[in-house]
Formats: sequence, structure tokens, C-alpha cells
Amino acid sequence: MTNPSIPAVVPRTGADARRYVPRSHWREAMRKSTPQVNMRLAVLAAMALSAIVVFAEEPRAPMLRPEEYPRIDGSTSSQPLGTLVACRLTHTSFAWGSHPLDGTRRLYPTMEPYDPAAKLSLDFPDARHYMPTKIQGDLFKRIEHTGTHESYTNLIARTADLIIAAREPSGDELALARQKGVRIRFAPVALDAFVFLVNRNNPITSLTVEQIRAIYAGTLTNWSAVGGPTEPITPYQRNRNSGSQETMEKLVMKGLTMIQPRDLEVAMSMVGPFNAIRHNRNGIGYTFQYYDTYMTRIPEVTIIAINGIQPTPERIGKRAYPFVAEVFLAWLDGLPTPSPAQAVRDFLISEAGQRVVAESGYVPITYQ
Repeated sequence: MTNPSIPAVVPRTGADARRYVPRSHWREAMRKSTPQVNMRLAVLAAMALSAIVVFAEEPRAPMLRPEEYPRIDGSTSSQPLGTLVACRLTHTSFAWGSHPLDGTRRLYPTMEPYDPAAKLSLDFPDARHYMPTKIQGDLFKRIEHTGTHESYTNLIARTADLIIAAREPSGDELALARQKGVRIRFAPVALDAFVFLVNRNNPITSLTVEQIRAIYAGTLTNWSAVGGPTEPITPYQRNRNSGSQETMEKLVMKGLTMIQPRDLEVAMSMVGPFNAIRHNRNGIGYTFQYYDTYMTRIPEVTIIAINGIQPTPERIGKRAYPFVAEVFLAWLDGLPTPSPAQAVRDFLISEAGQRVVAESGYVPITYQ
């Protein structure tokens, strides 16, 4: 039996995108709508209800074995969430460690005895993390997060069963899906904030939405125009189709053309803007708050408020922060049912799954 406190999630496609809607809102809309609209809402509500399986608590026995876990891909910033969900559903222990190439923090499945009462620590000590020595190999190789664009292309190629991505599919990815004869379905499972980075020695602590847009449109070019030093602004961007770049264009710029960056002003990885800004007092860049808070630690770089508002969990959950970003679970139309992938999908949008989302450090989509 479903829990009425869980919002009904309507799976979405690029051509037919709908926001999640609490069931109480469905009922009110049904009462006020015309018969034709009522029928359409009834169909959509049935879709939403059929997509949800509610677990009262984390399964006492493993739902899946590591070797049968579905192939999960996703964004760099959602890697800890993907790993934590996999570990909870397979009763596998987990530990933070450093990425072997860039030194940023990742979550790894380990061979240590599983303790269901152990909660993920979100503390980020200054000491460097190292990759755990006893990795659970069967599970580790099934939850590879290759990056937002790559994960969507892998989903389309059917080399991934599910992805957890920092954004909806881009126009390029939807075009590729049509070319390959597949249809991407997706639903939000968590909330994040899109944040802006500056060097810690920059005296600016807040910018308005309009100032951010002007900087990246190329019409605001000197920090003195916003109360800072008389120095030129260096606006760093990300590469096309990356989760950060697509979110910047859609959520922040909203159709405004961004200034053409110089080669050295385009970062090809999530840690790139941090490394650039730590050495450039006049730089500004963007990323996701989850990545900034839990996955990288560069003391020379800090985030600024937008319209004077800092992205606290409460402000993200209530969408009071100007740039709240949804994290999406995506799959291809025709996902086999029953299947391990279907079980993981339904778990993530259940009450127990949303508790794991909160445990990971994200704000649950069901935030009240």
C-alpha cells in the first residue's frame, strides 16, 4: 500500500516534461478541472502511482546481490549517491576515498563487514583520503559514474541500465536517442544547488541573478562594477554538454547567449574551475553545491550568495535559493519489469530511498 505522504512522481521525457506533483494537488486539480482535463490527469496520476513501490524501511535482507546489481552510470557529483544506494540494497559496507587521478573525494564499496546501523559520515576532514584497500569489486564495476554526458550516451547505447544525473537530458542527447530509436524517461530524485565560485581573497560575497547573467553575457566585465577591486573579471565556463554547462545555460542564463570563452577559460572536468580560480583572484566559475561541499576541498576557493541568499538545505528544499537544481534518475522506455533495474528505480523514489538520498547529503525531493 502506498504512503499518501510520498509525492507521486510522473516519469518524464524531453517532449513531455512534467514536474512531480503531490497527490493532494492531483485530487484538487481533478475536482476543479473539466471532464477532458480530468481524464488526462487521471491517466497521469495512474502512471505516477504505478511507478512507486514504498518500502517502510531498508530491507532487512539484501534486495540484490552485488553481482546482479544493475549497471549504474551518472554524473561525477552524484557518484556518492549512486554508491550509497547500491551498498544499502546489497548490504555492502562503504568508505570515503580519494579519486586516483584528481584527488577529489569518492565513495567506495568495501569488503568490510556490513553494519546496517552505520550511517554515512558527511564530515570532510582536512586530511587526505586514500582509496580503500579492500574494494568490493563486483559492485564497484557496476556503479561507474563516467560523467553526465557520457552516462546519457551509455544509457542510449544500453551499456547502462539506469543513470543518476545532475540534469535532464540535453538537446544533443535527446536527438541521439531519437536517432537510435529509444526514448529516455526520467524523474527527479534529489535536490541540489547550482553555486558560483570565487577566490577566497575576492571581497565580493554576493551577486544578484542579473549580475551573474551580465558577467556571462559579457556586459559586466570589471569587479569594480559590483563593488569589488578595479580588476577584469575572468569568467570560467565548462565544456559543452557537461552537467554544469547545460545547467548554467538552462537554469541561469535562460536563453541569453553566453560570452565566447578563450581556450584556457573552459574547464574540461568538475575540479577544473576550482584549480583555475585558486590561482586567479579575479576568476569566477560554477559548480554544484554537493560537489563543492562533499567531494572537493580547495581552501583558496569559496562560494558566494545569490541575491544575498546562501544555499542551505532548508532554502534548497523550499526552493528559496534562486538556483535549485534537480538530480534525475533516468532509464529507457521499456525497462524490464520485474528486473534489478526496476527494483532500484522504484526504491529511489520510495520513502526508504529518499532517506538514503538524505543520508548521502542531498536534499530529498520529498523535502517538507
